Amino acid sequence: MTDVLGMAFTRDGFKNKIQGYLTGALREFLSVKLGEAVGLAKGQYLSHWTNEVNRLLDIEMSSFFDMAELKTSSKYEAKLKAYEEAKKHIVQHQHTALQRAMTHVKSVCEKLGIVPKIHRSKYQPDEWYVEFWKQADAAIRPPSTIPIVDDEE
Repeated sequence: MTDVLGMAFTRDGFKNKIQGYLTGALREFLSVKLGEAVGLAKGQYLSHWTNEVNRLLDIEMSSFFDMAELKTSSKYEAKLKAYEEAKKHIVQHQHTALQRAMTHVKSVCEKLGIVPKIHRSKYQPDEWYVEFWKQADAAIRPPSTIPIVDDEE
């Protein structure tokens, strides 16, 4: 994970870092969905890709979002605005991430001796995008706490 303590990012630098996490996670997420659609077994790359999505969003990006300082402001709202701008840019180009994921999954299938075919009913990229962005948005919500209570006797 990136050491962000004591570092201050420009707004563009912060946005670019967030964009990198989102782009990588989106490609891995789409690889999972395409892998499932072509019939890869759970152990065949799907677990690895899923773990990468979770690592990039829930650990790397969320920690960076929480700890990074902006040179102009470190308020949640300023960071959220930069996140939304990065998201908007990626949404406009998410079809490219899908094509990259297709190339990646096709390559994996060929290594495994599988001829990749996707039945139209299993090809749901619009639904996949919605699912991905829900997960990404959840990763940058303000941290919540669990109440600490006195021990019961």
